[in-house]
Amino acid sequence: NNNVFITEAFIIAAIVFGIAAFTRTPLSLIMALVGASAGISLRVGFHENTGLLHLIILTWVLAPVLSILAAFYLNRLLVRENFKDIWKTASFIKILLIVVSFATAFTLGANTMGFIGSIAGFTFYVVLSMSIGILVGSFLLSRGVLKRIGQEMYLMRYSNALVSLLVSSVLVEGATFIGLPLSNTMTLTSSVFGTGLSYRFKALNIGPFLTVVIMWIVSPLIGFILGYIV
Repeated sequence: NNNVFITEAFIIAAIVFGIAAFTRTPLSLIMALVGASAGISLRVGFHENTGLLHLIILTWVLAPVLSILAAFYLNRLLVRENFKDIWKTASFIKILLIVVSFATAFTLGANTMGFIGSIAGFTFYVVLSMSIGILVGSFLLSRGVLKRIGQEMYLMRYSNALVSLLVSSVLVEGATFIGLPLSNTMTLTSSVFGTGLSYRFKALNIGPFLTVVIMWIVSPLIGFILGYIV
């Protein structure tokens, strides 16, 4: 029964996501869900599109690298600009942050929710449950992740946040156009790290980012193993 397999995949993804939340590690639901789906497909003998799976994995490898490089050079350009009125510039960046934050939320809906909808179906109740889940997770489970990314790596400025969100939005939207599921979490975390690297004299704690990268590798594997044996 396809509905049973779909339910299994979502439960496994939720378990992996819960582990990530407990460890204060930003993790994409897409990564856990793809791993669980691949494990279930192998268990039941369903011949999935291995070419697409390989392309998704390749995207997961390239996206963080592109995010780091793009954020690094874009932030370098922004830092070198000699703005005459600092306060007006800060106010303008705050306005841009609101616009780019909307764009980031838009890409989340287009890519992540689109991927989930392709599995569970685009019904009113599915979309409603996803929307409620995003709100609940944002208010109740995001504090640890925000601290790890926004404070433990380095103290972010408005300009860092703007560059990180912009790079992440562009990459995820590009992936959406070619029909590939790509994690906002992955691109955004990598972009934050890239902006931190762009400062020559800024203290950057690499430890939290390495923890995140390890979790990115481990979580799809956990999802795959659980999907295969459960």
